[in-house]
Amino acid sequence: MGIFLKIERRNLVFLFFVVFIFTQISLIKAENRNLNLYHVIALIYLVFIFIKVIFRKKIIRINLYLILLFLMTSLLSFFLWNSPKSIVLILFCLLYVVIGYDFSHIGSDARKKIYNIAMWFFVISTVIRDLYHLGNLNVIYSYGNGGGWSLATGGPNIEATIFAILGILYTGRYKFILGVIMTLSIILFESRIGFIGASIFWFRYFTGRRRVFVILALIISSIIIFPNLENIKILNRFSVKNEEKLGDDGLGRLALWKNAIRGIESNPLGIGPGNSVNYINSHYGTSFWENNIHNVFMTWIFELGWFIALPVIFLFVYLIVNSWLKFHESQILLYIFVCCFVQFIGYDVLIWFFIGIIMGCIKNAKVKNCY
Repeated sequence: MGIFLKIERRNLVFLFFVVFIFTQISLIKAENRNLNLYHVIALIYLVFIFIKVIFRKKIIRINLYLILLFLMTSLLSFFLWNSPKSIVLILFCLLYVVIGYDFSHIGSDARKKIYNIAMWFFVISTVIRDLYHLGNLNVIYSYGNGGGWSLATGGPNIEATIFAILGILYTGRYKFILGVIMTLSIILFESRIGFIGASIFWFRYFTGRRRVFVILALIISSIIIFPNLENIKILNRFSVKNEEKLGDDGLGRLALWKNAIRGIESNPLGIGPGNSVNYINSHYGTSFWENNIHNVFMTWIFELGWFIALPVIFLFVYLIVNSWLKFHESQILLYIFVCCFVQFIGYDVLIWFFIGIIMGCIKNAKVKNCY
C-alpha cells in the first residue's frame, strides 16, 4: 500500500475530519477552550446529514439509549446546572458519535486508507514543526514547557497519545521507520500514556495483536522491579512517590483527584460540563491552572452526576467487551479507555468518535467489510 492512496469522493469529508482530529489546528482560543478546524468540518458534515435526511430520506440511526443520555444532560445543563454554554460541548460529543457511526459504514479497507493518510500527514507535520524549531527543540519537548507549535490543542501529552493511536491504527509501508519516529517523539515528550501506546505498537509489530495488552503487565512489572527507575526520565514519570510529593504540595493529578472526590460527595447530581476545576478552585481555596482533572470517569461523575455518568461508563465498557478483537479499531477504544484514567477532559473528539465507530461496527457486524 503506497503513501498516496485513492480516496473516493464521497469519503473526502471523512478524510479531512480524521486528518484534522489527529493533526489539530486551533482557529480561535477563548476561556481555555479551542475552536479547532475539525469543529468546523464537523459542522459541515452536519449540513450533509440534513441533506441526506431531506433529499435522500436517509436517517443515521444512533442508539436511542445514547441519545436520551445526551438529551438528559442538555436539559440538566440548562435547568439544574445553570450552564447553558456547556450544552455546546454535549452537542458536539453527539455529533462526533454520529460521524464515527457513519464513518464505520464505509468499510474497513477505506477506513485503514484514511488512517494511513492521517499518519503520514501527522508525521510530515511533526518533521516540519521540528525543523522550524531546530536548534531550540526544548521549547517543544521539555517536560512541562508546552511551548512552540503543538500538533494537539490539548498539549504534549495529547500529542503523544495521538501519535500512539495513529501508530497502532497504521497498516501501510515503512511501519518500522514510522514507529521509530513515533517512539522518539513520545520519549522526548516524556509522556507516560504515550509510552504505553508506543509499547503496544511495538508489541503488536513483533508478536501480533492478540497478546498486545500483556505489555501493560510487563511495564508495570518493570516499574516495580527496577530500583534505579529514577535515572530514566520517562520511566521516572511513572513513579507514584513523585506524584505523592506533588500531591503533598497541592499540585499534580493526585491533588486534583482528592479535591474532585470532595466535590463529588457534595454534588451527586453534578455541577455541569467543563466546570470541575473552576468549582475546585472557588470552593477549596486552590489555584489549579488546568482546565480538567485528568480523569475522565471522575470528571463525568463530578460534572454530570451519578445518574448520567454511570450509564455512560457502562456503555463505554460494554462497547469494549462486545467489540474486542472483532474490528480494526477495537484495541484503540481500550487504549483510549486506559488513557481516560489520567488525561482527556471527557468531551474529547477522540473518545466519542471512536465510540461512534465501534457502535456502527457492532450494529453492522454481519457485514463483512466492517471487520
